[in-house]
Amino acid sequence: MIAGLGRGCFRHRWWVLLGWLVIITAGVLASGPVFQAAAADSNPKHLESIGAQDVLGAATGSDGDVLGMVDRIDPMAPGVRAAVDRAVRDLAGRPDVSRVTSPYAPAPQPELVPALRSQDGQAVLVVVALTRLEQVERNKAVDAIDQRLHQLAGELRDAGQPDARVRVGGAPAIVRQATQAVQEDLSRAEIVSLPITLIVLIIVFRGLVAAALPVAAALVSATSAMVLLLAYSLVAILDTNVVTVVTLMGLGLSIDYGLLLVSRYRDELGNGLAPEQAIGRAWATAGRTVLFSGLTVAAALTGLLVFDLPGLSALGAAGISIALVAALTSLTFTAAVVGVARRWIRAGGSARRRGAEPPPADLAQSKDGAQPPGGARPAEAGFFARLSLLVQRRPAVVAVAATALLLAAGAPLLTTTIKLSGLAQLPTSIESRQVADELNGRFGMAPSPAVTVVARDVDPASLRAWVAQWATDPATVF
Repeated sequence: MIAGLGRGCFRHRWWVLLGWLVIITAGVLASGPVFQAAAADSNPKHLESIGAQDVLGAATGSDGDVLGMVDRIDPMAPGVRAAVDRAVRDLAGRPDVSRVTSPYAPAPQPELVPALRSQDGQAVLVVVALTRLEQVERNKAVDAIDQRLHQLAGELRDAGQPDARVRVGGAPAIVRQATQAVQEDLSRAEIVSLPITLIVLIIVFRGLVAAALPVAAALVSATSAMVLLLAYSLVAILDTNVVTVVTLMGLGLSIDYGLLLVSRYRDELGNGLAPEQAIGRAWATAGRTVLFSGLTVAAALTGLLVFDLPGLSALGAAGISIALVAALTSLTFTAAVVGVARRWIRAGGSARRRGAEPPPADLAQSKDGAQPPGGARPAEAGFFARLSLLVQRRPAVVAVAATALLLAAGAPLLTTTIKLSGLAQLPTSIESRQVADELNGRFGMAPSPAVTVVARDVDPASLRAWVAQWATDPATVF
């Protein structure tokens, strides 16, 4: 079956490539919505704490606060107050902002709002509450607010505060900045890793065309998987890590599969087979390995789907998607491209050095490319052939040694503590993470309260009595 698939794609290569071009185009178009879905709120809605947040948001009309930390200033300088007030007026006039809390009391009162002034007297906070928006509009609002707050830093320097700086934080900014950091890191990873991979493959294959096939298949796989992720986002919640999983697994699996298939195809050319016969035999052997590997990886990751946590289930869906797409891409797209580029793909150097004899007549007549019982293959040579023979001669020793090495490599996992991702997992280079870290130490406020209690249909007296019992608890701060 796999040999027939390879030969069919080889013969009808232009139709196969046209089909993949359509899929690639759909993947490019789907990538934007996938990133937006991954950046959306991924909290499980059935949790009580998430329900409480939704109640508060609906009651206040707010969808989170963007914080502007105005630092390295003299808060009492007249020019500082004037610049901050101008920024507050600009932000308050936006339709996507419900309210702006300024560190300055309404005129003509000169005093600062204490909670919004840092304990060291060198910074103030501007709190911008967003209205409830769809994810796309929310991202645009956060970007616009971010730009206006950073513009305030230049205005403060012009007002006589040469060291003034503004950093933007808050929950909406954390989500936005983390998503942008993931996209930038992925782009940087691809720019760095793909050329290095191509150089290594050129050295292995000693030819640019053969080396480029696995890299091309990797790009096709990563792009095409976006279509499956978009479909998954319609019925479940994605996570920002899914794009990372798709990209890195797509590159790894597709390059691995492409290397195996193209290498085996070149070996079969070296054994004297015609290109179409060589593709059939390579796909009947190496292609079957690729299919088995892809299905095994997908099956292993299905266990993540049973967890009632969006992050883990999204990782499982992403891994399953890219494993299946990588196998399908390698078996079809690679075969079609081999058909197009067959003039530039030569037999492997090791096969030429062996001086392989032509295959038996019955092999040439084989319909599926499988080795007939009476057909003898030339003796394999090379480092990996010798390694496999060594393993077969001493299987017990190799098994014990390999197991010991794997256990030693996995030993650090015994002391690993597994936690759900949160603020602490974000790099400190992200501006909103810096703001969150300084809120407690400089302003005496946590990035978010430890416990928020939402009470409905409760009379005020009963609520005050309930709160009073916690007022004397040393572990609580009101």
